[in-house]
Amino acid sequence: MAPDLLSGVLVYGATGYTGHLVAKKVKEVGLRATLAGRNEEKVKAIANEVQLPYEVFDLSDSAKLDNSVGRHAVVLHIAGPYTYTARPMVDACLRKKAHYIDVTGELRVVEAVQQRDEEAKASGVTLMPAIGYDASAGDCVAAHLKKRLPTATHLDLGLFVPRFAGSHRPRSLMFSRGTLKSFLVGILSSGGVVRRDGKLVDEALGARCRTFDLGEEGHAPFLSFAGSELIAAHHSTGIPNITTYIHSAISFPTNRVFTGLLRSSAFKSVAQFAIDKMLPRGPPEIDAEAIQLGAVGEARDEKSGKIVRTFATCGSGYPFTAKMVVEVTRQILNGNFKPGFQTVTSAYGPEFLLSIPGAKFEDLPGSE
Repeated sequence: MAPDLLSGVLVYGATGYTGHLVAKKVKEVGLRATLAGRNEEKVKAIANEVQLPYEVFDLSDSAKLDNSVGRHAVVLHIAGPYTYTARPMVDACLRKKAHYIDVTGELRVVEAVQQRDEEAKASGVTLMPAIGYDASAGDCVAAHLKKRLPTATHLDLGLFVPRFAGSHRPRSLMFSRGTLKSFLVGILSSGGVVRRDGKLVDEALGARCRTFDLGEEGHAPFLSFAGSELIAAHHSTGIPNITTYIHSAISFPTNRVFTGLLRSSAFKSVAQFAIDKMLPRGPPEIDAEAIQLGAVGEARDEKSGKIVRTFATCGSGYPFTAKMVVEVTRQILNGNFKPGFQTVTSAYGPEFLLSIPGAKFEDLPGSE
């Protein structure tokens, strides 16, 4: 079935914090869409709010999953942690020849989706994971730096860089429950993976620390972690040596005992239960709009010694994610897509970031 604006979009996970924002944005721009999730009461409430049809099914029900996916051109998979949910949805999209988009930041999930590249090409569909504010910003920074320094051999990316708009300072958590659970299950428990000579190499979480120049805000400390950009940025740029860092304002214990605990199934279960029961669904709208998240990057050519640096502002994190998801969806529905595993920049280039209101690049002093 040739994708067009009438073929429709399936938003699975519409009851989550990010899924709700995506559902509202899909309705706002006029896409023909169906909302879906596991809990009928919650899905129906969102569907009534945004005046869109809905379906209820679990990802474990392959018959219902295939039936739903098969009636839509694009699937927006917004239900994490993706460690548990990505595989069945990707399988269904490949079986039914639907395009797949998600907002994961989980390295091993993105790696697993990348391994389905040939299947996706054979099916004529795009698999584009990790287009949330964190991963897509890092990917766009990487590709922007590669254009500035085509001979780059090393890339350092600093992610989740908080800035605040106006005078309002959030009093709530910066992240939704879903983000925190995905971060716990699929990111922190992966340790501190880096890419060296094109290969992923395991190392301790937080084994590396450095500062990044954030322009007018000065220098800030960062710790290494297993960011999904180790897959996305390498796919987009081919740079063989990549390290991803997280802003130390979002710091966490990095000793081996804690890292081992993160890999424990029992600990993950208890922690996810606590997140669901003790934390709000996500930041209030006023806080979500005030939290400006960005990414900073530094690329260097080891032979020449040249260095280039760039900061990308994404605007408000969660609203940015919803806008990015919808803009990519519109491109695909209009026939502008590449089959196979893709990132935002491998499909549309780093300047696609600038199509999102409030997003911009700021080139910082280097040694060009």
